[in-house]
Amino acid sequence: MNNMKKDDQPTPLRSLDDLMAGVQAAAATKASARAERRAHFARVKPHPTSCVVAWVDLLGFREQICKASTPEEFQAAFRRLRDVQEEFDKDTASDDPNQAELNANSGIKVIALSDGLVITLEVSSDCLDAEISSFYDRMLSFLESLRLAQARCASVGNLVRGGIAVGYFWFQEDILLSLALVQAYYMESKIAKNPVIVLHRKFADELRAQKANAGYRDEIDPMRGLFRDCEWLEEQDQSEYVMLDFMPVFLFDDDPVPFLRAYRQQLIDGREAAPGGAHPKYDWLMQYAKEFVRSEIPRLETSIFDSPPSGGTLNDRDNLANI
Repeated sequence: MNNMKKDDQPTPLRSLDDLMAGVQAAAATKASARAERRAHFARVKPHPTSCVVAWVDLLGFREQICKASTPEEFQAAFRRLRDVQEEFDKDTASDDPNQAELNANSGIKVIALSDGLVITLEVSSDCLDAEISSFYDRMLSFLESLRLAQARCASVGNLVRGGIAVGYFWFQEDILLSLALVQAYYMESKIAKNPVIVLHRKFADELRAQKANAGYRDEIDPMRGLFRDCEWLEEQDQSEYVMLDFMPVFLFDDDPVPFLRAYRQQLIDGREAAPGGAHPKYDWLMQYAKEFVRSEIPRLETSIFDSPPSGGTLNDRDNLANI
C-alpha cells in the first residue's frame, strides 16, 4: 500500500558534484568577504588628534560587582554605573536625547570601559564650539564639567578618582591608541591616592596663562579656585601635580547647606561600609570638606558637621555670612 501523495514525494538527493559546487561557492563568498575586510583594515591609517584626555574610575565598584549574586544586586550595580556615566555626559546613559549632538558640538567623546570612563576634548577641532569659543573657554568649560560631575557623584556616595593629560588620541574600529590616556591612567592609579582628579601643575599653569588670549581683563580670573594643591602627596609629586577642587561646586547652589550635610552623611555611611584599608580616603575627604567650609562659610561649620542632615536650611546664599 502506498498512500503517499505526489506532493509528499521525497526530495531527490543532490549529486556529489552539486554538493561540492555549493561548498565551493560558499567558501568563495567567505573568502571574498575576508579579502574585502582585510583590504579595509589595510586602508586604515591612524591619524591621532591632539586631545585633552581624562580617565575617571568609579571606586568600590569591583567589590560591589564581586559580591553581586541576586537580580536586585545586579540592578543596583547597573543603576550606580549608569548614574555615574550620566553625570559625565555619556550619551547612551543620558535621558537627554540630544546628548550625543551636544557632545559632538563641543568636540567631546565619552567612552565607557567597564567601571571607568574616557572623556576627551579635541584641541583642534571643526566642532561648533571651536568656531565660537576660545581654547581657554573650551578648556574652562571642560574642566568645570568634570569637577561638577565629580561633586554630584560624591554627594550621593559615588566616589571617583582620575587623571587628566594632553596628547594624541585615536579611537576607531574598537581600537584605542593614546599616549594621553596612558598618562591619565597612570595619574589615577599611581598618583591620585585619594578620590580626586589630578593633572600636571605645568599644564594647569599653561591653561591659566591663556586667559589674556581669551580677552579677559586682568582683574578677572575665571579659573580661580579650579585647582588645588595636593598636600597629601610626597614632596616631589606635590610640586608636579594639582587636583580639581570640587568642593566649591557645593556653593553653586543657592542653598548649599542641605547638600553639604547630605555629603557629610554619605562620607560617614561610606566609611562604615568600606573595608578598613579604604578608611583613610574617607577621613581625608571629611577633612577636605571641613577645611573648605571653615574657609568659605566658617559660621556654618558646626551646623553642617555637628547637626543631622535633616536640619534646617538656608534660603539664600547671601545669608551665609550672617549666620
